[in-house]
Amino acid sequence: MAVIAIETVGATTEATGKPVIVVVVAGRPVGLGPAEKANAVLMAYQGSTEAGTAVADVVFGKTNPAGKLPISWPSDAPAVGADFAGTAPSPLGDQPKFFDQLPSTASGPGNAYNPQFPFGYGLSYTTFTHTNLAVTPKVARDGTATATFTVTNTGTRAGTDIVPVYVAQPVSPVVVPPQRLVGFARVTLDPGRSQVVHVSFPAATLAESAPDINASGPPAVVPGSYVLQLDKNSTTPYAVDVSAPFVIQ
Repeated sequence: MAVIAIETVGATTEATGKPVIVVVVAGRPVGLGPAEKANAVLMAYQGSTEAGTAVADVVFGKTNPAGKLPISWPSDAPAVGADFAGTAPSPLGDQPKFFDQLPSTASGPGNAYNPQFPFGYGLSYTTFTHTNLAVTPKVARDGTATATFTVTNTGTRAGTDIVPVYVAQPVSPVVVPPQRLVGFARVTLDPGRSQVVHVSFPAATLAESAPDINASGPPAVVPGSYVLQLDKNSTTPYAVDVSAPFVIQ
């Protein structure tokens, strides 16, 4: 196994045939370049004097990582220019990758939401499943909804699963994101164990401001149909794993 800094990854290192782990020490997402082909990427951020010890514990398996990205990691095209496919990587020179961060607000390459790693993504040395999702079927506009689901550790190591909980609104009088984060759960489980999780959120979390151009109107919860969603832990944005509909009255 080879552990290298992001600046030094290249064909020579890959030619060794050993797994390559790239450790990124930065305060924000950066273009990975050749590091995109590494066997693993560890985001270490900007740690303190014990950051090296913490990174070593993760790389050598002493600690099972559980972090999920609190940001979207933009895609990075290998060369300047591309066609006008919205799902193309964001082109070089688009700093700080506005096309990826502001989906469908432009017509150039990368204007869709096609990050390298989406918000909430992150791997560990074990795997988890989410089943039996249910949500309060009818909620008042000033009420609270509760999502219930089961988290199971399906791997061979103890680990912690951080589960973002989203809500989609199929029909809205103003433009809203495909998903909105309303809460999350953090669950630590031994291999083969399961836990029932409850996540509550006020309906006011889904309030919208009209008109959507300048958001000058007072926020208000729109009555209608909504969908609670748990996404797959994958690099595909908005890849829904399980969902449950509910109504705000």
